[in-house]
Amino acid sequence: MKTICSLVISADGLIAYPDGRSVSSDYNWQVFQREAHDHNNFIVGRRTFELATDALAQVKCDHKIIVSSRADLTIPPGFTVAATPQAALGHLKDKVEATYLVGGAGINTSFAAAGLIDELVLTVEPKVIGAGEHMFSSALNDVKLELLESEPLPDNRIRLSYRIAK
Repeated sequence: MKTICSLVISADGLIAYPDGRSVSSDYNWQVFQREAHDHNNFIVGRRTFELATDALAQVKCDHKIIVSSRADLTIPPGFTVAATPQAALGHLKDKVEATYLVGGAGINTSFAAAGLIDELVLTVEPKVIGAGEHMFSSALNDVKLELLESEPLPDNRIRLSYRIAK
């Protein structure tokens, strides 16, 4: 089972504005819903879950996993909580061919630091926002990437797919 970390970033490499709003667009939301349906799963961290609970609840897939060690989360039906990235992957073992990680810097860093991301897919939005949230925290460094594909998308976007060098 492979893990795909998929992110929407600004041209300056940020995933959210300083106030937490995503740099994503309606176009990217449609892509996310299709990919989650096709992979039949998604994994998010607690913060992403709290920012988008209602929207995530509407996504059509069988496995919706939140990675969080907090016991005080209110979880709607259809979601599963896992305390660690490894536990999240354990919930999906033998159920899906690929896991679809779509969280923020915290969860992305946890997965990457544990060597659990196989592919990184970046959709670059044609805008520069200057300040905001990075796709990984500063605790992660020197991860080597091998370009698999670059694909032009509508409205001056581009999708870059990388394999994480092991």
